[in-house]
Amino acid sequence: MKTAPLDFENFARRMIQDAMAEQLRSYWLRRADSFASVGTPRCDAIALACCRHAEIVQFQDTDILDDLLEEAA
Repeated sequence: MKTAPLDFENFARRMIQDAMAEQLRSYWLRRADSFASVGTPRCDAIALACCRHAEIVQFQDTDILDDLLEEAA
């Protein structure tokens, strides 16, 4: 089976986008909602951890991040 060659530029762009998204409060709140919807004690604990992480992230300076996301769009 032959695989397509890896597009390193696209790969690098996606890695940067993922790293930037993890710095957004909304990312962690979406994760919390996803885990909370499962309804198991373990997933509820993960959802709580995600909510707590969202609280921490919201106090970080996001001006630079917002600028980068705007440029990438």
